[in-house]
Amino acid sequence: MAEQKGQENSSVGENSSTNTGQQETKVVQREIIYKWMAPMRHFKKLEKKRFFIILAGILGFFVILVILGQYWLMAALAAVMFLIYVVGTVPPARIEHVITTHGIETVDEKVDWTDVESYWFSKKDNQLILNVETKLRFPARLVMLVSEENMKKVHGILKERIMYKDLRKQGTLSRIVDGAWVDLIGVKK
Repeated sequence: MAEQKGQENSSVGENSSTNTGQQETKVVQREIIYKWMAPMRHFKKLEKKRFFIILAGILGFFVILVILGQYWLMAALAAVMFLIYVVGTVPPARIEHVITTHGIETVDEKVDWTDVESYWFSKKDNQLILNVETKLRFPARLVMLVSEENMKKVHGILKERIMYKDLRKQGTLSRIVDGAWVDLIGVKK
């Protein structure tokens, strides 16, 4: 049955191109070009000294909020403090990133090559980050961690398909949030 379906599809494609004079559309099968495993997010262990400094500052702010009667803001601040603690103490899970003939797949996101604009690498706390900007509203950017070895291979693949973004004039805030831009312009492989 599956063989017949394949034969039917190929004969329909042949007949339609000869009868109508239109160009035959080429179907590209999904093939994995490259895949790698990496932590899900950037991780920097929260030191006890730093945590207690943050905690002392927030507790001082809590006293002011109690005097002002801002209990909802206190709850929000407690939630942010808990988030800082969890992100700083729990190591991230390892996930698989895949570059295919159709596009880039990471976590539950699949972005086609037609929806990808540019990419660049950045370095933050000795961790290399692949940033891929998309034309989509969500996700506007894919952020994936890479090793030094993976960076060279991924750059070799992506430079053939999309533009490497030039961020030589990267701002200070961007450098703090995204990491320092890695200059790979002119690198062969």
